[in-house]
Amino acid sequence: MKIATATVHSYRLALTRPLVLGGRPYNHREGLIVEISDEVGNCGIGEVAPLPAFSQESLDEAARAVKALLPRLVGRELPTSVEMLREVFNSSPASVRFGIETAVLYLMALQQGVAVCQLLSRQPHARVPVQGLLTGDVAGVLETTEALLNNGYATFKLKVGRENMREDVDLVRQVRTLVGKTALLRLDANRSWQVREACFFAGEVADQTIEYIEEPVKSLPMLKTMLDRRGFVLPVALDESLQEIQPAALTSVNGVEAVVLKPTMLGLSRALEFARAAAEMEIRAIVSSSFETGVGLTALAHLAAALNKSVTPAGLDTLGWFSEDLLDTPLAVSDGGLDISKLPVCPELRRHLLKEVRGGD
Repeated sequence: MKIATATVHSYRLALTRPLVLGGRPYNHREGLIVEISDEVGNCGIGEVAPLPAFSQESLDEAARAVKALLPRLVGRELPTSVEMLREVFNSSPASVRFGIETAVLYLMALQQGVAVCQLLSRQPHARVPVQGLLTGDVAGVLETTEALLNNGYATFKLKVGRENMREDVDLVRQVRTLVGKTALLRLDANRSWQVREACFFAGEVADQTIEYIEEPVKSLPMLKTMLDRRGFVLPVALDESLQEIQPAALTSVNGVEAVVLKPTMLGLSRALEFARAAAEMEIRAIVSSSFETGVGLTALAHLAAALNKSVTPAGLDTLGWFSEDLLDTPLAVSDGGLDISKLPVCPELRRHLLKEVRGGD
């Protein structure tokens, strides 16, 4: 079946608190919603929202790419398999690929009468645990930790890499005490340290049962050197490094315990390729958001349900940063997780929050 229409809308949503990215505070999240339909009226949506300071393309660059691509989609046959997505949209920026690939997947799912996660896996998980995100000052982190515990969360990701490393170490210990011995505790340093600093920090928190730390040092070559020496005492996960390598090159990084997949940064099909490479290496693939609205988060929830043989907590706890959402029925975490069976076949939008983007705008 062919794509009959393709439109794009913009959004600008206020945040409940400043989101600091690359040292700059942002009070709004901006992005695009792609909407495509087939000849019988089925409609698929996807979100294009590059993250400032982290995505390789800006929102303006993504918007230009979307406006150039959408007219070429009209009249085109839909892909017949998930594997064909990368071939169709490979030349576009990552955030654009994610948005359009998601819209196409929703359309494919509607035509086949299945959920998106069922297109991605024969046996998707019915429920996905969500990790709680802990970031900000010490008092705020501890307050958020208690609130998440009260909502049934059992996995937590703490942002580290402050100027005061002793404060980081103390905070890790305080969070571990709060969440208890059985909760999963993940750390994310966002490439903050030199090797010597990272090794010192790891030694200081090694007794706190850390599931893994994401990107502890400033570059991929530095990380490879550190891991090859086998002197780092914490399990390591890749995040930013995935933008710098191909999925086939994952085997060149020794000692990695997990990959954190952010499809807005990679594109959906490329994220799936990394997930397959990780499965072959018997390491976990952790689906994580890049502060998308509920549109993007719903798609990520389907992806998280489809990856990994065992249930793996996903990084989808970012919707609380938004003062309001684009979805008519908000995505809701209950008892620390998302019930995939309760997600809509294709989410309905609050259209008054959208502005149509025309080709000449």
